[in-house]
Amino acid sequence: MLLIAGVYYAAAQSGEAFLLTGGVGAFWPATGVGIAVLYLGGLRWWPGILLGDLLGTVVDLPGARQPLAIALADTAGHVARAVVAVGI
Repeated sequence: MLLIAGVYYAAAQSGEAFLLTGGVGAFWPATGVGIAVLYLGGLRWWPGILLGDLLGTVVDLPGARQPLAIALADTAGHVARAVVAVGI
């Protein structure tokens, strides 16, 4: 789980480098990581995705942190997106 969370977090941070304006990015590599993990390993790995995304959302760029409620809602949406994309 920690390895998946770390890879997801690293992918999220690399996606931050390609942000266009604000929270809009050209692409989000963490989504691909989440979908690949769930597709190849099954639904049992969703906690690793959740942890990696929450870490990436809460530990954001200095001065750009979101309130915890928004970070949790954002993370829930990202995990749900990966689960729906895999079709489980």
